[in-house]
Amino acid sequence: HPSEIMSVSEVQLLLNGEYTPSVNGATYDIPSPANGNIIGRAASASVEDVNRAVANSKEAFKNCHKKRLGIERKSFVKPQPMPKRKQMKSVCSWLWNRASP
Repeated sequence: HPSEIMSVSEVQLLLNGEYTPSVNGATYDIPSPANGNIIGRAASASVEDVNRAVANSKEAFKNCHKKRLGIERKSFVKPQPMPKRKQMKSVCSWLWNRASP
């Protein structure tokens, strides 16, 4: 039977951009919603794991102002011209007619 042959995958925690097991090594089973068979195991985050994640987030937040996000954003977002008044009137008219019963 194919479900008996399926291997069990293990999912780790993603902390600071890296996959890592929980500090205490605890995991929990992931059952298939279709038949209840165990299809994987996931790392069970402990309080220490959460504290590590919070510390990593605080450090990342402290350093994020050093990045020039506005300049990076401009490199891939193309400014669009404002629609002309005549175009806006026709769009508003079209929307009004669509909304009216």
